[in-house]
Amino acid sequence: MKDNFYTKKSMMKPLGLEYKKINISPNFCMLYNGENTNLSNCKTCGHARYKPNIDRERTLVAYKKLKYLPLIGYKCYLCLQRWPDI
Repeated sequence: MKDNFYTKKSMMKPLGLEYKKINISPNFCMLYNGENTNLSNCKTCGHARYKPNIDRERTLVAYKKLKYLPLIGYKCYLCLQRWPDI
């Protein structure tokens, strides 16, 4: 499965079709996007955004991440493609 994901990702990158990583609350109640990017705790449930630092010195690891693929890139790609005449 990782090989398949890697090949698809490597095909999408030159076309400008990359996904965005967005941190989310562990209880799925809040996205840390837009005006909430600098928050460290959830507004709704108060759960921490990052896992506790035990072995890591400076890296922050989020509990949950969302991979968002904007569809605008796909629309532009489809508009620029030329379909063969059959």
